[in-house]
Amino acid sequence: MGVGRVQAKTGSLEALARARFLDLEERVAELRLVRAVPRNEVVDCGPIQGNDLSTAAKGWGKDREIRAELIRWICVDRRAREEVDPEGIKVYGAKIVHPLILDFVTVLFPLHLWRCLLTDNASLHFITMPALDLAGSWLRSLLADGANITGPVFLRSGFRAEGEVRLTDAQIGGTLDCSGATFAPPSPKEVADTGAALNASAIAVRSDIFLSHKFLAEGEVRLVGAQIEGDLDCSGGTFVNPSGSGLAVVADRASVKRRVSFGDGFRAEGRISLLSARIGGSLNFGKVDLKSAILDLRNASANSIVDNCRESWPDQGKLYLDGFAYGGIPSGPRDAKTRLEWLRLQPEKPFSPQPYRQLAKVLSEAGDDDGARRVLVEMQDRHWKLKDDHRWTDPLERWPLSIAVGYGYHPLWAFWEIVGLSTLGWVIYRRGYLAGNIVPVDKQAYASFRSDGRPPDHHTAFAPLVFSIENSLPLVKLGQGDKWQPEPSPKVAPFQQKSWPTALGPPRPRTKLSWSRCFLVYCGLEPDPNTEKLRSQPSRWLTSSKFLRWFLWFQILLGWLLATLFLAGVTGLVRNG
Repeated sequence: MGVGRVQAKTGSLEALARARFLDLEERVAELRLVRAVPRNEVVDCGPIQGNDLSTAAKGWGKDREIRAELIRWICVDRRAREEVDPEGIKVYGAKIVHPLILDFVTVLFPLHLWRCLLTDNASLHFITMPALDLAGSWLRSLLADGANITGPVFLRSGFRAEGEVRLTDAQIGGTLDCSGATFAPPSPKEVADTGAALNASAIAVRSDIFLSHKFLAEGEVRLVGAQIEGDLDCSGGTFVNPSGSGLAVVADRASVKRRVSFGDGFRAEGRISLLSARIGGSLNFGKVDLKSAILDLRNASANSIVDNCRESWPDQGKLYLDGFAYGGIPSGPRDAKTRLEWLRLQPEKPFSPQPYRQLAKVLSEAGDDDGARRVLVEMQDRHWKLKDDHRWTDPLERWPLSIAVGYGYHPLWAFWEIVGLSTLGWVIYRRGYLAGNIVPVDKQAYASFRSDGRPPDHHTAFAPLVFSIENSLPLVKLGQGDKWQPEPSPKVAPFQQKSWPTALGPPRPRTKLSWSRCFLVYCGLEPDPNTEKLRSQPSRWLTSSKFLRWFLWFQILLGWLLATLFLAGVTGLVRNG
């Protein structure tokens, strides 16, 4: 565009403004504005001392004042807006007086008000414009419900609002950048009256939202139902709500295509609510302070969760995870022990198993099957502990499931318990046999055993280990239980003898015993060569026919129980999780 054409446009806009605003000549900043915007120049109204615009503006005179009506006129008047350069209005360090009202206006160019002081509200309801840049500016309230900004919105770098900033149902085609901004209503009452410090419910942003890098909100930040195509970054932000509502960040039902970051330096006092939020990337917690916060992730979902240290967790009873689904834990504590500490931060009641099942699923997919089972066992323990309808029979139901098969998640425990039971039975039955209290079932063999200390040659020899295995495993018949039994007549049994019976055969020669045989003799698994050696009262009782019969009944019943729980554990019938 030639110089002559620019001058012609400048003169045209100035002439139109002079005709519309008769006192324009007396207003230096306004006159500079109508001359600058056709040339794509910045209206620099002068230096600014310090960061507090309200204090600095006390020394500003009329030479820095621009009426909001003039800005509206440039945006609305058909002939005036045709004179504006496509780069839009650019003003630095001005004092914008009176309310800026652009409701339902289609603005053809961006509006840049840098480090300006707006003495009243800015009302931009259902405005349509390419971009809005209020970086470093101060105002009372910014009301832009239903706004359609096809480019970015910058409320950053020292921007301050002393009333509500409302962007509900707004459409933003670029980034919403509030990094370094302050949303600080002068009193909790104003927050209660307007509802929030920043209300961006149902906003749709084609890129990122930054509430970061020394961002401060002294009131509720609402992103309910927000649709965010990029990241939601709250790293380094401070969110406090002195109004008493207890809500700091509310992003219920929000949809974030990429990450949600509560990164280094983030601090909140109040509830951080992400109820039913959908996060396509990771949910990040860096070095943050959540000790004064409540974190509510119920029914939310994220691709992964990143929390680098336990110090980033809320206090006990301030973490809500029921229904929270996440795909993995790429960074931070990933062992079952630490993650169980994380789950225990939830309120004890009402108890929900879902967070435990979710963690077990994540650990299992990461290859930590032992950790997954540990989490599921903990889930069952807490379920029994925290259930509302406690009954006196609960221990009778819980303990067999817990000890025998780990609530069905450790079915092999029952197998090894059967092995242990069989081994114990082998020791007991071997001692009982040596004491003469395990006898043949057949009457003739029994008579021969009593007279000679051994059954007839045609009779099956006693094998204590096989006898014990047969009684530990139901439905298993190995030919011992039908042939041998504890002495049926205690009056005949020689358990009262104070030395081992000699009827079990001739004593072995009194030679020096090996250490292994000494051990077996000590345990009662081998007869002592010294047949006159006295037996203790406990030894005689533990080999008595009465004790052997009781143990046999106990072994059969416990074997049935363990075998049943083993099969139920393998098939998953006893798992409630």
